[in-house]
Amino acid sequence: MRGREGLDRHSRSLVTLGLLIALRADEEPKINFLMALRNRRTRAELEEVIYHATGYAGFPAAVHAVRVGTEVLDADSTTGSITPAGSPGPDASHTASTAPQPLNARYRATP
Repeated sequence: MRGREGLDRHSRSLVTLGLLIALRADEEPKINFLMALRNRRTRAELEEVIYHATGYAGFPAAVHAVRVGTEVLDADSTTGSITPAGSPGPDASHTASTAPQPLNARYRATP
């Protein structure tokens, strides 16, 4: 399935991750978070997939994805700077910082 031409590998990576979030899969998201990083997806894009999935898959699925994603991204040595500092991501509003950021920052309660 990964070799089909209908989606590029970058898009396929994000779609797969979204589906696994919706299914609340346990082990597969770990592998796919890493694959998404290898496919040059940014931490901001992965956060956006989780955020977007919340509306369709529900908050419990998103919380599970945040937990799994944070575990994987914190253990991966590339997460300190997925995109070179100062380089825009696919969308200029998504830039990576030079220090690792918590994957679940978007889900924290504000005072």
